[in-house]
Amino acid sequence: MCKIAFIRPKSIDGERRQVILDKKVIPELFVLRCAACLSIVLLHALARVYGENEQAVNYMSLLLTFGTPVFVFISEFIISYSYPKKQSGQFWSKRLKFILLPYVIFGAFYALVKAFEVSSAKGIEYSAAAVQLLWRHILLADYHGYFIIVIFQFYLLHSLFVKTIEPRYSPKTVIGVSLLIQLLYLGFFNFVPAPSSSAGAYIWNKFYWVPFLGWLSYFSIAFYCGKYYGEMKSWLLLRWKWVVWLPVPAAILPVVLYGMGVNEQIISKRVDMVPFVIAMIGFLFALSLKMRSVPRWIVLVSQYSFGMYLFHPFYMAVMKKAEPMIPITIHPLLLVSLYFICGAVLSALTVSLVNLTKIGPYLVGKIGIGMNKQDTDKRSTAARPRVNEA
Repeated sequence: MCKIAFIRPKSIDGERRQVILDKKVIPELFVLRCAACLSIVLLHALARVYGENEQAVNYMSLLLTFGTPVFVFISEFIISYSYPKKQSGQFWSKRLKFILLPYVIFGAFYALVKAFEVSSAKGIEYSAAAVQLLWRHILLADYHGYFIIVIFQFYLLHSLFVKTIEPRYSPKTVIGVSLLIQLLYLGFFNFVPAPSSSAGAYIWNKFYWVPFLGWLSYFSIAFYCGKYYGEMKSWLLLRWKWVVWLPVPAAILPVVLYGMGVNEQIISKRVDMVPFVIAMIGFLFALSLKMRSVPRWIVLVSQYSFGMYLFHPFYMAVMKKAEPMIPITIHPLLLVSLYFICGAVLSALTVSLVNLTKIGPYLVGKIGIGMNKQDTDKRSTAARPRVNEA
């Protein structure tokens, strides 16, 4: 039997190695990143098979949108945990090369691919469609990689917090104010009608997703969770029995408002999704703290999550084009499974193969750091007394 193995990074650069030595790998983040990645892949698999024609599927899809905010939360958590005072000299150069450059490359890739469909549907030249999509994708973040631009705004905001906000105000004040700002911002775009212009329609439809104001509470919570990681773990372990149930009541509001037709968008940028996202972050952290060890498959998904997130829509689009050629009728649930598995596996495999080349990390991003057996054993041993204390 042919066996396919995903590659491991051959080496870790100096800054990254120093962070690992000074700050131990955080096992909980593997769980969060895996859950966020797979939720988005499943969300898009459901959309490919069902569209928005099944109400029960729509409810599930709405709740699955928590994945992108969790990715954004993780990015600031890592920065706050690793750089509590200021970013190192290599901070920006590394992120420009291995995060922003893949954003540009994927934006261009999807623009050139979508241009074929747009030119055919609208009867315009391919070159004109490609140019229009290129500048929208790269300059306006008008594709699913927009979260990278949000993350870069967080990098800038982190420096501001460290220098001016965090020394002057308490965490409760900062989190409370940032939550209020985010709710007002999202509420405005959710419920105020768009101006009667093409620019206004575009901003209300998509562009309001990009500014950091729509993600501010996730940033501030991640900032303090990363800075006070030990205290956060202790707090969660003492309250995990009710924290793990928080997503249930938090899900009621978005589900009810969607069902009533008050807000029928299946996106995470809804004002009523903010409490649910925060509840899911708490749930995933609390759940992962109770694990004796992190399963290998969760670590693997986490390592390839960045490339999986960026690549899977392409493979799902190809599968959608090939679907009519299948000579038999496939049950929708089985079809969802095929989209989900193939989208995830093919994306991870592509990232693995591209990273075999020297320029691979610049094209699709680096493969994430994993956990070795020593990390797992230490976590298993350390978890036992904490479970008893909780």
